[in-house]
Amino acid sequence: MSVQITQAKNGKLTCLKDGLYLHSSYNPENEAQRFVDSIQADFIPENIFVIEPALSYCCDFLRKRFPGVKIFAIRFDDFSDYDNLWDKAFYFDDNFSMNLYNSFGEEKLFSSLFVSWPPSVKAYPELNEECSKTISAVMKKCRDILGTRQYFASRWIKNQVNFFSSLNKTAHIKKGSMPVILCGSGPSLKGCINFIRQNRNRFFVLAASSSIKVLISNGIIPDLCITTDGGYWAKKHLYCIENSLQDIRVACPSESALSKKILFNNTIVPLCYDDNIDLDFYKKLNIKPVTAKRNGTVTGTALELALSITDGNVYLAGVDLCSSKGYVHTQPNELEIENSLKDKKIISKEKRLCTGSFESSSLEIYRNWFAENSAIFCSRVFRISNNQKFKNSLGKIKDIDIASVQTPVNAVKPEIVANKKSDCNFNAVIELFNEKLNDEKWISSYFPADFLSIGKETNSELKKEKESRLKEKLDSLKLFLNRMNGINK
Repeated sequence: MSVQITQAKNGKLTCLKDGLYLHSSYNPENEAQRFVDSIQADFIPENIFVIEPALSYCCDFLRKRFPGVKIFAIRFDDFSDYDNLWDKAFYFDDNFSMNLYNSFGEEKLFSSLFVSWPPSVKAYPELNEECSKTISAVMKKCRDILGTRQYFASRWIKNQVNFFSSLNKTAHIKKGSMPVILCGSGPSLKGCINFIRQNRNRFFVLAASSSIKVLISNGIIPDLCITTDGGYWAKKHLYCIENSLQDIRVACPSESALSKKILFNNTIVPLCYDDNIDLDFYKKLNIKPVTAKRNGTVTGTALELALSITDGNVYLAGVDLCSSKGYVHTQPNELEIENSLKDKKIISKEKRLCTGSFESSSLEIYRNWFAENSAIFCSRVFRISNNQKFKNSLGKIKDIDIASVQTPVNAVKPEIVANKKSDCNFNAVIELFNEKLNDEKWISSYFPADFLSIGKETNSELKKEKESRLKEKLDSLKLFLNRMNGINK
């Protein structure tokens, strides 16, 4: 421990870091009281984080001023003897960002207050600045996720009406030990095609929707396709499934965009995110779902699903997550086919492909998720490089060549098992949604930004305005549901 413990004038303990006092040398308790009294909070936080509170004198005063609020410490140094005073202490290390987000999620973090213990700002200037930047990045991530959920709320609900009223054949997955090849559509997938085809019986092939057309065009029928996107463009990747004579199985959450034809004709493995928003629907409609984790990218959700269905390794093929010269995706690709029809002399194919050679913010977000979480699953997850040097790393996930991929002969393949017939019908679905539009927890899940903003608002007039705007959105959805019900009749 690099901190020197000594005694203050009033007999209480104080401490120094490199000659700088982390607490008053006269009365550390009074100092802590003044600090807590000076905290400006224009909302009632759900959680309070104090960045390096050292001997934790401020802890009791925080509990008195903010009764019922969870309080946490963020540590730079070893003050473990005082960690039990907090609800939890987080240590600022390589996993801090991941631990913070995974422990709370976007909603709870967005309702949190972060404050720095002033003496620690001076004693740990570099660490304090780095920590502040990390927290800012996590909060930006939370803001973006909340914004996305709010923006797509209406579309997701419409997708869900379509999903629950169109399901015909559903299934769940029985865990196995066979390795899983998770296919993305990055350029490196092309170099893996022959290997996958030659060893097809030794892998469970899980394909992100953008890679489906490549696999099918090369005679590889995946064991399972996964799609999670709620946007209309996501449907385009599934055209080749919709027009296939085979029952290609699709894993998807209820908010994803799929055509009625696929939902009715194909076997669907319904995913229920661990936030359990859909759990009541699955229970009441007698559908057995597979638990999955919500993620900003389909590949992240697919990876965690792959790890949950096998005890074996998971190999990433075409999960490049970096810019490249030429095509961004292995061909053929549905979006590329559509975009090529718009190529003109002025806006040429070359210009369009050149744009893909630049880094994008979305790729960076996806790549950072893999890197930040890589310590958790790097022992079982490997990216196939096929002697290709990627411009990026995925944290602690190793890049290996095809010769290093293990294909055990006697491994048990994860089995997709048919569910019993569900009780899906349009009237039951509409009735359930009308019930949910009066459920506070459900509303907060679909309109999190509005809901959190209302909860944090202390001005009564502004609070009423925000409540009125949210009510308008809910009324609009009720009209949509009633209109759909009328059309169906």
